Amino acid sequence: MPVPFHSTAVLDRINSNGRPRRNPISLTPLIDVVFILLIFFMLASNYEDWHAIPIDAPVKAEASIHSEPDVVLIEIGPNQLRLSAETISREVLIARLENQLLEHPGLVALIKPVDGVLLQEAVSLMDLLSEAGIGRMSLIR
Repeated sequence: MPVPFHSTAVLDRINSNGRPRRNPISLTPLIDVVFILLIFFMLASNYEDWHAIPIDAPVKAEASIHSEPDVVLIEIGPNQLRLSAETISREVLIARLENQLLEHPGLVALIKPVDGVLLQEAVSLMDLLSEAGIGRMSLIR
């Protein structure tokens, strides 16, 4: 039986098993769209609304913490605050620190997070202390 004549264009689109061959999909337009979206969102973003907390590098001091009267240690644990080994509430902590701030204007607050404390809790405490007027604070281990 004679083989029917097909043009070469039709034969190029048929596999050896008789099924039509699929054209490969090009990824170039997809990559172009992704880069255009990336550039759009980079240009549309506003970077001026970031609120940064200034943290100074620790300075090596020769005197111990206990010899300076203007340093307080605040331990922050999960759902608790300790000032000088005494568990207190946030309101009492702020009241005591405001009283100490009147006597010692250069009061330094050392914040020691206990294991299991979220970073957000420590940052919230630092915000609370800065609102109370304490300008010098450090995170310690």
